[in-house]
Amino acid sequence: TYLADLAVDQTWQRMGIGQRLLRDCHAAAGLNTMLILLSAPKAQTYYPHSGLKKHESCWTIDREC
Repeated sequence: TYLADLAVDQTWQRMGIGQRLLRDCHAAAGLNTMLILLSAPKAQTYYPHSGLKKHESCWTIDREC
C-alpha cells in the first residue's frame, strides 16, 4: 500500500495523530499488506519513531527549475 501524503498541522503535532493516521491507514489496507511512503526531508527523523524502517530502493529525477 502506498501512502501518498501524511501531514499533521504543526499546532496539532506531538499528540499521536500522525501515528494514529499511519495505524488506521495500514489497518484499512489490511495488516497483511506492506505500507510504503516517501518522506519529506524534515520528516526523516519522525518515521523511525513511528515504527517504520528505512528502505534504500527509491529513485528520483530532480525538477527542472
